[in-house]
Amino acid sequence: MSFASVRADLATAITDNNQWQTFAYPADTPTANSVIITPGSPWVEPLTIGNKAVRVNFRIKVCVNTADNQGELTKLENFVTSILDLLPTWAVFKSVSAPQELQVGTAYLTVSDIDVEVAVSF
Repeated sequence: MSFASVRADLATAITDNNQWQTFAYPADTPTANSVIITPGSPWVEPLTIGNKAVRVNFRIKVCVNTADNQGELTKLENFVTSILDLLPTWAVFKSVSAPQELQVGTAYLTVSDIDVEVAVSF
């Protein structure tokens, strides 16, 4: 199984078109109400010595508007809990970062990263 197919399957699993737009790759320009899946760090780790199985780490970036701090923080919290609920059983939840501000052009987004890992054999 390729890393790209795992990333695409993860994106499909966490898609909720009524709440956010999901990108299975780094978006050219992050937008409010979007979820972006990128490689985590470290990206790939050995799972066992001498085996063709690896642990692949992904970072799910959750983006909301920054216009209304209280309302958008609540929205971010709701998005994060919804995504955690949608994670497939084969994706292991590791952590969620504290919210941060991200400047995109002249706009600002509030973002939080969800780190997950997936065991992959090839």
